[in-house]
Amino acid sequence: MFGELLGLWTLSAWVANGAPEPACLVELGPGRGTLMADMVRAIGGGR
Repeated sequence: MFGELLGLWTLSAWVANGAPEPACLVELGPGRGTLMADMVRAIGGGR
């Protein structure tokens, strides 16, 4: 649930700033990318 909340907050902040293009969403650090997968799913990037 934490990743989904971060995804929605990120989307909200991006839209509030005028939805600038290009935009990069980057997850740094070790791991399997679970946090980023949750964020992208919540944003709707896996259409």
